[in-house]
Amino acid sequence: MVTSTGITVPGTASGSVITVTTGTGDYLKLARQMANALASASIGSTLNVASVTAGSAVPATIFVGTNEMAVTGSGGVSTTVPSSWNYVVNLTSSPDTIVSSNNQVLSGDQGATIIETGTNTVVATGGNNFVQDTGNYVISTGLNGGNDTIFASGSGTVGAGAGANFVSVSGTSNFVVSAGVGDTIRQGSGPTSVLAVGTGAQISGSSNPADRLTVSLGGSGNTLYANQTQASVTISGYNDSQSVFGGLYPTTSGANNVVEGGSSPGGSLSVVDFANFALITGNADSIVSATVSGNSSSVYGGSGTLNVSASGSNDTVAAGTAISNVTLSGSAAYLFGNGTASGTLTALDNSNGSTIELRNQASSTITLGGSSSVVDGGTNTAAALNISVTGSNDTVYAGAGTENIQTTTNALVFAPNGNGSLNFVGGSGGIPTVIGGANGIEHITVGGSGMDFSSGVNDNTTITAGTGQATIFGQSGGNVLLVGTASGGAQFHAYAGNETLNGSGSPIGNYFYGSSVAGSTTQMIGGSGSDVFIGGATAQTMTGGGQNDIFAVFAQSTSLYGGAHVTITDFNATDTLFLVGYDSTKSAASLLAHATGPGANGTGAGLTLTLSDNTTVTFTNLTSETPLFGRIGYFS
Repeated sequence: MVTSTGITVPGTASGSVITVTTGTGDYLKLARQMANALASASIGSTLNVASVTAGSAVPATIFVGTNEMAVTGSGGVSTTVPSSWNYVVNLTSSPDTIVSSNNQVLSGDQGATIIETGTNTVVATGGNNFVQDTGNYVISTGLNGGNDTIFASGSGTVGAGAGANFVSVSGTSNFVVSAGVGDTIRQGSGPTSVLAVGTGAQISGSSNPADRLTVSLGGSGNTLYANQTQASVTISGYNDSQSVFGGLYPTTSGANNVVEGGSSPGGSLSVVDFANFALITGNADSIVSATVSGNSSSVYGGSGTLNVSASGSNDTVAAGTAISNVTLSGSAAYLFGNGTASGTLTALDNSNGSTIELRNQASSTITLGGSSSVVDGGTNTAAALNISVTGSNDTVYAGAGTENIQTTTNALVFAPNGNGSLNFVGGSGGIPTVIGGANGIEHITVGGSGMDFSSGVNDNTTITAGTGQATIFGQSGGNVLLVGTASGGAQFHAYAGNETLNGSGSPIGNYFYGSSVAGSTTQMIGGSGSDVFIGGATAQTMTGGGQNDIFAVFAQSTSLYGGAHVTITDFNATDTLFLVGYDSTKSAASLLAHATGPGANGTGAGLTLTLSDNTTVTFTNLTSETPLFGRIGYFS
């Protein structure tokens, strides 16, 4: 429940509640989600709540369901909470230290030191917080103005709230939202994306030229120091003072149990497992059916049918070589496919923070209905993978075969590299992100909530527009085509190398942004609508495709490398060219008077304007200056 001072979560006594003082909440609004999840578990009588005084020993729990541990007292000490407690609620009156793993931690506005590992969520709603997190994480801090320090290593999302925050990330993939005043964001290593919506952020890239940094500056007064990383920058929002630099039926209830199926073909094994650390295996062609409600149990399929329902935490399931049907409803489970390129796997994942690794599995159908799960599509180039995502914060790494993925939420999808192909359909429940694969092929349909897409190297992608807007980032050798008549349209952003951003199949007015990466060459093609083209710092060819198009060139961009080269192939008398930030002694008339090329002297097509920073704007279709009269806006 949300109150005027915070949120309430279930207390230790039946029907009681505890108030967590959260002020205006956390940036990613995860505190409310945690409170709702705990309230729902309480209503369903699947919630175990206990409390401990800060600094005391916290026992592990074997309660099957959702476990909440409340830490109380005066603070100033350290409390270690076992991973069997799904939720940790920090209620101390002054800053303290919480050490835990594979938990969801909720701390109020008193401030805290939180050290977390594994698959986890950390929410610190106020005060000055120190968070050290390693693994797969989602971190969200408060909107109350506290100054937070966050060190994250692994893969995940960091939402830094309203304060002067320090965030350092490294690992396989990180997304950082900076919403404070005077934040410092550092890319230690690995691919990193930063969305700066606050004020005065200082963002610095790594010193590794192989790293990639994608930044969107949407607040005001933010600065990016790209260092030696490969940086791609989008400036949006207020655009104020932004700066960028470079057979049996056993029931097991104890612990450490081992159950093995019979060795005779055609046999069957059915198991109901309430234990912890149980091992269940199927041999030969035996049919294995296992219901696992304990923790840290393992189920291994054989060459017969495997049916598994796992509702505990940290369980492991290995698919067999025939038909495997798996349901996950606990947390932090690990499901992996077989390595023999045979069999089919059907999985329903309603768990939290589980991992599904398909390896060499032949065919798989997966439904993700929980949260924060990760799917690795495997290495089988002949495999067919079908995934439906209805949960939240899930990540899918498409495999090497043909991938069909549909989502209604904010899923993160990585398309396959090489010979693999991706068919993706978005929905209306959240904004998904799709990362294209190198040398891959993608067919993407945008849903009602829109989507973000980043092309891979030498990628070929067809995007069908939806009612929500698509944000598209190009890549070296990439070819992105937008088709469809839906109203959402797209924003195209060029990146590096030679790439094509093609909106010719769209009748909607779309936006195109040129590249700021040295040496890049971009071809941007509009459709029949009124498109807007924003030139970058390098070479770019623009094709309007219709009428009433806008072409804009800014000295702030073109002067980065001593002048850009802009080519416009189909300028007509209804189009407009805007030139911004160039020599104040010049004008549109003076540029036209000094135009060069066959079109300037009436000998053929092709007319070039040369700007004060040596940027050239060439109109390949013009045979005279006439279509440009009154169509150039020159702003010094």
